[in-house]
Amino acid sequence: MRRNSLKFIILFTTFLVPFLFAPLTVGYTQAAPIDEYPKFGFSYINGIAGATELEEPGYQKAVEMGATIEHREYSWSYIDYSIERVYEWKKLFLNKFPSMNASIAIGVISNNFSVLTSKFNFTRYTTIPTPESNNTRFNDPLVITTLKNFTDIVLEDIGGFSYISFGNEVNGFFETYFDYTTKTMTNTVMLDDYVNLTEQMYDYVKAKYPSVKVMMSFRNQITSDHLNIAAIIDRFNDSCDIYSMAGRIFTNDYGFLENLSKDEVLERFTNFIDLTGSKKFAITNIYTISDSSAGGSELYQANFIRTLFELANDYSDKMEFLCWYHIFDLPRGYLGMIFSPFLEAQRSLGLLTEFGDYKMSYFAWIEEMQALGRIPNYYTPWKIALYSITLTAIGGFFVFAFVKEGIDIYKTQQQKDATPDQIDFDKKPKEPSIKKKKKKKGKSKETIVFDASYSYDDSKESEAAEEEK
Repeated sequence: MRRNSLKFIILFTTFLVPFLFAPLTVGYTQAAPIDEYPKFGFSYINGIAGATELEEPGYQKAVEMGATIEHREYSWSYIDYSIERVYEWKKLFLNKFPSMNASIAIGVISNNFSVLTSKFNFTRYTTIPTPESNNTRFNDPLVITTLKNFTDIVLEDIGGFSYISFGNEVNGFFETYFDYTTKTMTNTVMLDDYVNLTEQMYDYVKAKYPSVKVMMSFRNQITSDHLNIAAIIDRFNDSCDIYSMAGRIFTNDYGFLENLSKDEVLERFTNFIDLTGSKKFAITNIYTISDSSAGGSELYQANFIRTLFELANDYSDKMEFLCWYHIFDLPRGYLGMIFSPFLEAQRSLGLLTEFGDYKMSYFAWIEEMQALGRIPNYYTPWKIALYSITLTAIGGFFVFAFVKEGIDIYKTQQQKDATPDQIDFDKKPKEPSIKKKKKKKGKSKETIVFDASYSYDDSKESEAAEEEK
């Protein structure tokens, strides 16, 4: 009995285990190579609850999510004052995660402002400044020389960067001189100087650091941005390898929040892509919010993520990379305190909460990355439930089989102990010996003979006579 049960268990396990573990390997793929396009990542991988000491766990989570690039934007005046932040970013974090590419924007122009270092006396100009005005032009030889030296610090001394750009959202600065009625530039003096600066820097980088790709960054947020980009983008054809854009595609032309449909979101992107011509494009900074109190939602944010991946799939040969803004939400009160209370709702831009809890957008990201084969296809919830039930059933079966086996053995032993010795019916049993009682010695009594003459009264008289003797 025991031997038969064990054979059945072995056979059952042999046939079941391959079927049980087959789903573990189906759909499993290795992490994407570093040079696989388009790349996906984040613009500034932040730490949990805003803690800078928890940025490294943020990188670990980003790599787990399949991220292979991080993009950061720095004001030239800021990092010229302290290059330490760039050094820490590359040496303390990115170097620990070799699968991560690094992209840096040195903001000679940052959105609506010129951020030349304090070494230069810069003000806006509509005519070429004269030497007597002591006003610095964008392409002043001293500006170019200083920027080249600074680029050597970033690309050579620190090193390891895959992308660089010399400006950020540059159309924001030049929209001041754009006429939305005629759709033309009203003044191009500064634009001409800035284009010349970027062309000189492009030639310098390609000659000295040929593996580094140069980008030109535009702001593509509201519908009117498409118009001012179209007016100047062709001027930078000799200034870059890639046209990049940063966008917060959730506001209208007046800056009020609006939830766009998928087609409207795709239109915002395709309008920009159509302007890039034969060059590749990149998305350096994109996000939406999930704060329901400000009109956002986790569902909308998750659907926005899926729309981005649809865009990446449609333009897989033309997209260089895509970076979501932060991986975690920002701490409550941070934007309102540092910038403006009107920006506080945008703290909910992450794919995880500030404390690391998953949001719907996180799961949307994971599913899309799995579909692309960029991360292993881990179990979906229904698979986890199925495997748990199966493993529990197998474990229960083993316990049942061994317990039943033990009970059978116990019963067999009990029956053996309770069975009497076998009787041989051919052998005559011995008759039991009967011990004879010894007779006491004494006077023997006369035997009483019952006859017709005997009576009860006579026997009484005889006993009395005997006693008297």
